[in-house]
Amino acid sequence: GREITEERKIRLLFQKFRQLKVFKCACEKVGLRGFVIQSTQAKSLENEASGKKILDKFADVSQSLNGIELLIIVKAKAGDLAGAINLLNARYLQDRSEASNILGQYLDAENLTVKKQVNQSLREILRGGLFFFIPTFLFLLAASFIFYRILRKFIFVPILDLSATAHKVKVGDFTARASKIYSDEFGELATTFNDMTLQLDTLYKNLKKQIKEGEVKNLKLAEANKKLIELDQQKSDFLSIAAHQLRTPLSGIKWTLSMLLSGDLGTLNDDQKTFLMKSYESNNRMVTLVNDMLVADRIQLGKVQYGFKYINLIDLMDNILFEINPVASRRNISIKYKNRFADLPHVYTDPETMRVVLQNLLENAIKYTIEGGKIEIDVSRKGEYLLVSISDNGIGIPEDQVKNVFTRFFRASNAVKKETDGSGLGLYITKTMVEKNGGKIWFNTVLNKGTNFYFTVPLQDKH
Repeated sequence: GREITEERKIRLLFQKFRQLKVFKCACEKVGLRGFVIQSTQAKSLENEASGKKILDKFADVSQSLNGIELLIIVKAKAGDLAGAINLLNARYLQDRSEASNILGQYLDAENLTVKKQVNQSLREILRGGLFFFIPTFLFLLAASFIFYRILRKFIFVPILDLSATAHKVKVGDFTARASKIYSDEFGELATTFNDMTLQLDTLYKNLKKQIKEGEVKNLKLAEANKKLIELDQQKSDFLSIAAHQLRTPLSGIKWTLSMLLSGDLGTLNDDQKTFLMKSYESNNRMVTLVNDMLVADRIQLGKVQYGFKYINLIDLMDNILFEINPVASRRNISIKYKNRFADLPHVYTDPETMRVVLQNLLENAIKYTIEGGKIEIDVSRKGEYLLVSISDNGIGIPEDQVKNVFTRFFRASNAVKKETDGSGLGLYITKTMVEKNGGKIWFNTVLNKGTNFYFTVPLQDKH
């Protein structure tokens, strides 16, 4: 029954306003970011006629409610919450500490409520989730086990079996076979793998058989080779002994024939001279053969001694030509230099073996050149060597026999027909000695037109 005065209405209204959510929002914004609301968003009612009337009407209200508070109430009643909040910020929230306290209390209450709600939600989720999760987990576990068993049976087991078989094959067990468990892709793979191991096993057995047969053949070849080496050694020993034994009497015969031909032992008629000359030439060929056999034997045994020094190759060539020119003249064969250079440098060689080289090549040229033929000698400098060329227009060498020219005991078929005498060792000895002196030897030939032999002699020590 108490009469509600106008002032009390205003106070009650203001208290209700303070309980509104908009007030709490204002406090929250003040605490968080300064509670900024631009006043331009709401027009002030102080200049409006209605506002003035309201102010006049409540002019006698208690001082506890000033004009701003009245305006807040008026704006709130009029629905202008933005304007009311703006004025509220100016009046009641000037003290930030007060605003922070209001905000803190509000947030604590809100946080507590939220925490309670979250905890309650979690408990509800857990209670509901356990009933859902446990059966789901058990189902997935059972499904995984079944899936594993299927994989193991249809994939893992065939792969492991194939891997184990492959390992056996790797270490040499070609009899191992993979198990064909299923008639699927793995079964086809196992079949293919088994076919491959079967082929490998067959090839391996054949290879072992061939190796065994090869070992037997190699053993036989080794025995045969040993016998050949022994026979070759016996032959070399025999030739060496025979040559040494023949050398002395042949030298004696040569000396005797030379004495007879010279007339020191009495005058000879023409028939006697002819007979003795043929004997002398035959004896010379025998001496040459014996010497060649001895030299070849020494070469094979590595017993040829080389004494290298600087010599004038042209002087050595002239000395040899002086010795063999009479033989060439009797067959009407001319020997001359194609180019004779007086200023050629000395060569570094062994004089004795180089004499053998030049003598063999010149004697061969004379021997296999037809009567009335010609032999040309050319000596020139080629870099660090002197190049010697001895050319003839003789019988040449058959093309199919060229590769054998420098082998021991080789004589070309046309050479055998023309000249029955010969050891087949001359060019073998020549090649060996040229190379031992640091040079090279080669030739070109045309059948029935002649042969050109070339060899080099170093100007400096090449050993």
